[in-house]
Formats: sequence, C-alpha cells, structure tokens
Amino acid sequence: MKNNALAVSTQTEPLELVYSKNVKIKNLDDPKEVINLLNYLNVLLNIKKDNQLNELEESVLNGVIITQFNTWTIDEIKHAFRMAVSGKLNIELFNKLDSLVFGRVLKAYNEHKSIKIKNYNSTKKPALSVIDTNKLNEQALKGFIKEYKNQYNKSETPIINTPAERVFNYYLNNKTIYLSPGEKAFYLEKAENMIKQHKREQRTKKKQFRLNTDPKAILKQYARCIALHDKFNNI
Repeated sequence: MKNNALAVSTQTEPLELVYSKNVKIKNLDDPKEVINLLNYLNVLLNIKKDNQLNELEESVLNGVIITQFNTWTIDEIKHAFRMAVSGKLNIELFNKLDSLVFGRVLKAYNEHKSIKIKNYNSTKKPALSVIDTNKLNEQALKGFIKEYKNQYNKSETPIINTPAERVFNYYLNNKTIYLSPGEKAFYLEKAENMIKQHKREQRTKKKQFRLNTDPKAILKQYARCIALHDKFNNI
C-alpha cells in the first residue's frame, strides 16, 4: 500500500462542492482578483467594450460582490456563469453584466448547487477501496490545471491561491516537479519576502492580511505557488 493512499469513496465530489471549499472572497489577500473576475465575465458574456460598465457602475458591482457575496469563491462564480452561458441554469442572459444580472445568476446557481450537493451526500457510499491521492477529484484537478494555464499565460507574477497550490501538489506527487533541499529553502525565503510585501500593501490600503489563517500554512502556500510559477514553463 502506498504511503499517500487513503480510503475513500469511488464517487468524485461534484465541482459545486469542490469550488465551494476554495478561499472565500472575504479572505482574498489581493483585491485585484475581483477585478480579474469581472474581466473574465466580460469576456465570457462577450460584452464589447462600449457595453461594459463605466467606472461608477463597476464600483457599485464591486461593492455588491464584496459585501453580499463575500462568502462565495472566485471559482464558484466563474462556474456559475459558465453554466448560465451554456443554458444549464435555465435563465436568460444578455450581453450585459450588472448587479441585477450577477444576483440572478448566483441565485439560480445556488439553487442548483444545493440540489447537486444534497444528491451527492445522499448517494455517497462508505469507503470501499484504497486509491492513490493523485486520483482524487481528477475532474476538478483537470479544471484547476486548465484554469492555471490560462492565468499563467497572462500573469508575470506568481498566482497565489488554493487551486494553484493543488496543482503544485499534484505535480509534486507524480514527480513532475522536484525540489531539492536547497530549492525548498530558496522558495521559503522568497515566500517570506513576498508575504512581507503583501502585508505592507494591505496596511497601506488599511486592510488586514488573511485573518485567522495559520502563518505556516500561508508560508507553505506562497512557497509552493512561487515554485510552480518558476517551473511551470518546463512541465
């Protein structure tokens, strides 16, 4: 039996459940992620520049997201709109994005999500087999890797979030990525410096840096995400 093997159900968790476990909007360390989300939705909905929100309208929508939908995750919202665009939420969409459209999509998605998770929990079976952890949630992992590739091609700086850390762990476990002891120390030092920089930026913006989160867990996440950024081009 492999050391990293776990006894689990053979049924894969639905994406609705997987995405809901990511970092909530209220705990994001970079507020730009909300702006990036809106840019993503504009492209997804094929909203031309002339029809996009002006500065005031975008500020209002930002406020709605941060105050009313801050317990959601970025990936949940993206998934919700992808489903809406594909017609799976049974709501009519136009080439428009505002607070009303946003709320209508997430309301429909939340109803869908509740049913999906309820059905999953009701049919979930006890652990029947032992499988390698690399095989867990393969569908979700494929989604994380695809999303990371898209973000990586557009970002000059490391992408620091839970999905990126999961992608790193996947490549580390299957030995696609290898870190020597020296590299581990190097990336931990880079992580410490980046965290200090982000803390300074948050203090400037009068925001708190990741409340109620284990500092060691944050340091490890930063180090893994920085290492993934440096090595991803060679994968």
